[in-house]
Amino acid sequence: MEIGEQTRTTLSTLEPNQQKIPLQGVRAFLQSTTKYLVTRLPIGDTFVRDLTVLHPKMQEVECGERCIRRIAQKLPQVIKDDQIPSVVDEWKLYQHQEIPEDWYKTDETGSTRIDHYWAKVFQKKTLSGTEMFPYLKKLIKAVLTLSHANADVERSLSVNKQAIGTNRTLLTPESLNGIRQVKDAVAAEDGKIHAMDFNKEFISCIRRAHEK
Repeated sequence: MEIGEQTRTTLSTLEPNQQKIPLQGVRAFLQSTTKYLVTRLPIGDTFVRDLTVLHPKMQEVECGERCIRRIAQKLPQVIKDDQIPSVVDEWKLYQHQEIPEDWYKTDETGSTRIDHYWAKVFQKKTLSGTEMFPYLKKLIKAVLTLSHANADVERSLSVNKQAIGTNRTLLTPESLNGIRQVKDAVAAEDGKIHAMDFNKEFISCIRRAHEK
């Protein structure tokens, strides 16, 4: 187990029998953390593993065809059974496309966002001017909207809790949505309420809200 030089120097000032105690604590922490991550991370999830073929550098991998078929099969709400062969055919066509490196690289160290990369791929046209990847576009757009964590949901619940407070527990869903919309509109103006455009339509909406 590697430790920094400063830590090594500090440990050398301790008695030999005491030097092992911090190292044992670090080892136990790493072991516990690893066990926790193994049970929590989707390491064995084949669907998540198949999604790696969407990376630009995975364009020509041999398993790409099988992966994209399994992805389509997992999303029957997006791709029907009779459309899967079309998805696979479009993937084969994609594998033979010459993709400019600047589509997925911004410089020597950076990389373009995956959704920006696929947006450029989907702009490709056939010789007749039609979309080159209509079914693949539908599938990958759906996949890229999948949430990779529950942070957005938890954040939304926290915002609701702050909006309601302790004395407003009887708000209807409509009222709560209205409060959220107002807060979002104010946030969009960086909190500068005086900078918002209070036009006639806006004032009319406020009056109708008070009438309900």
